[in-house]
Amino acid sequence: KNIGFKYYRRWDFHNLTLRAVSVILEKPDVFKPEMLLDVKYTPGVAAMTKISAQLLKALMEKHNFRFNYTIVSRWIGEPVVNSTLTVTNSLYWRQQDISCTTARIFPKWLEWVDIFHPPASMLETKFYYLIPDRGVGEYENRFLTPMSPGVWWCSCGAALACALVLAVSAALEGRPKP
Repeated sequence: KNIGFKYYRRWDFHNLTLRAVSVILEKPDVFKPEMLLDVKYTPGVAAMTKISAQLLKALMEKHNFRFNYTIVSRWIGEPVVNSTLTVTNSLYWRQQDISCTTARIFPKWLEWVDIFHPPASMLETKFYYLIPDRGVGEYENRFLTPMSPGVWWCSCGAALACALVLAVSAALEGRPKP
């Protein structure tokens, strides 16, 4: 484990617990995460659910977080508060942080299920800016501030100079036309 610079530890979530939801068709009396992670067949667990759970386990080990699982029996439900708990409802109403499953999405569900920007995608913003604004954190926060006007003008000038050099060298190269 790297205990060096904060930069290298920026994705260490310090054993953070995320609320994960997954689907097992016949909800077991006692749930064990191995049911999702085992490579062998488990009744009621889709193969794609096992694959996504195994990928999330690799991320979990790498970035030091863990899951508090909720098991439901359906992937998709109606987007109504306090309706039957399903994967999409729990993510939509932010009752869960991430889903350990895959689902087929039909066109009518695209009206309320955001596939490309699910609520869990906000995880990165929750933790990326937790650098303190005093002490050592003040120095580390400088890269988050916009560049000053002088730096922008220097960047534009450098880009213009590069473009000009490339244009002149292309004009002087004298390549035969195809």
